Amino acid sequence: MCGKQNIEKEKGLEEEIRSFEEERENVRKIIGRIGGVPDTRTHIINFCFAVLVISVFALSIIWGGRMRYLMIEVGILLLSLKFIYFLASHTRLNHFQFWILSSLEWRLDKIEKSLKEINRKG
Repeated sequence: MCGKQNIEKEKGLEEEIRSFEEERENVRKIIGRIGGVPDTRTHIINFCFAVLVISVFALSIIWGGRMRYLMIEVGILLLSLKFIYFLASHTRLNHFQFWILSSLEWRLDKIEKSLKEINRKG
């Protein structure tokens, strides 16, 4: 009889592990869509910024005089815009991760209350 109970417990645990892994994969996909994992669009934006910055600085070297300083200013502006874009996407990701951790904490508190109630009854 103990063997059947152990087998049933193992099956239940295996099912919980499978559902946990499925939920974890869903969360990974959601985080990837929000900005946790760079997608094609992000790669294209990064590439465009890099090409623009390199070309602007290359033009500043080729051209002399006032154009050099103007190109350097444009390059610094582009780098600043890239930094702002990076901060915005990172902030969005941090907000979502905080939301996930908060919901996990609420679930753990709910489970803890349920376990305490079960222990009182048992």
